[in-house]
Amino acid sequence: MVRQIQREAGPLIEYTEPINSRIFRKADALSGKAKKKFIALRQEYRDLADVSLFSFSGIFQNRPNKPKLPLKDALVEDVRIPKNLLEATSLRAFLEILLKHTRLAVQDFDELFGERA
Repeated sequence: MVRQIQREAGPLIEYTEPINSRIFRKADALSGKAKKKFIALRQEYRDLADVSLFSFSGIFQNRPNKPKLPLKDALVEDVRIPKNLLEATSLRAFLEILLKHTRLAVQDFDELFGERA
């Protein structure tokens, strides 16, 4: 589970992380309208990327974090996370839903850049 999230959520984390000079250089080359879309996508998907990152953040201590499910019971209000992900009650459902939304988010960024940035 951890390796799959790392592999599939890695691009989303890069697109949304606060400091990524490689991504920002590519974003700077976008037109004005596309730059605004980039900023909007970062805001829309930042919380989803954070959940993805949290899901494997313990890997360096050889202890991946197991999310406490359902997430809606552990998170503060006003997060931009799909409702079905917030309500997942099993790890299998959590993984399937997380990856579905992560793939869609990465696709949105890839389409904006015309490639994987």
